[in-house]
Amino acid sequence: MAIIEIFKKKVENVNGHFRDKTFMTLSCDQCKKTYEISRNLKVARENPRHYCGHECHRIAMKSGGIADISRKKTCREKYGIDYYIARSDVAKSASLKGNSPAGRKKAAKSFRKHLDEYSFQLTRGLTLTRSKSEVDFLTSLGVELDVTLHYQKYKNGWWVDAYCEEYDCWIQFDGIYWHSRPGHQERDRTQDAWFESQGMRLLRITDKEALEPEAVKRFANLVRNQNTS
Repeated sequence: MAIIEIFKKKVENVNGHFRDKTFMTLSCDQCKKTYEISRNLKVARENPRHYCGHECHRIAMKSGGIADISRKKTCREKYGIDYYIARSDVAKSASLKGNSPAGRKKAAKSFRKHLDEYSFQLTRGLTLTRSKSEVDFLTSLGVELDVTLHYQKYKNGWWVDAYCEEYDCWIQFDGIYWHSRPGHQERDRTQDAWFESQGMRLLRITDKEALEPEAVKRFANLVRNQNTS
């Protein structure tokens, strides 16, 4: 367990006043050194890995390191595949290029572009950012069905990813990484049961299933066939 203890101690601010501040003592997963932090405690509490500095994190991220193993596990859970590890010289070159002023400017521009592209304005001023895999799949599905899908429709307290009016079908695109967890599974079962009780069709597909060959065509046939059965 990387978290050793959580405690409070008095610290002096710029005005010379003392106040209680929460600290956390952690053990570095790489060098086993103990260190204290007082910021981002919630993130540190939920994070399974902790490092005392950039050098330990860099070492752990090398192929076979602790952080690398954790990343592989996440990729297997989320997508069912191992991520590709670039050669060290290629990774170093890419890192230097990405951390340059031009690289950071390019990354920021790309982030803003995709944020606009995959954001969806909900009611009451709320904004939802959809994943690229969801946008790509639902866009292809609309083309395959030759219909216009209605995105993020609100129904009985849920935002449903898409609604196909022509086939009277509701569609949920589930990220398997989150929807495989017990809390999400219970919520999904409740949602499925409510739609069934109302005589409404709700079809689901995971991001892992969407990566399979012919996934769009198979799902489109499912929408059509269920409507006419």
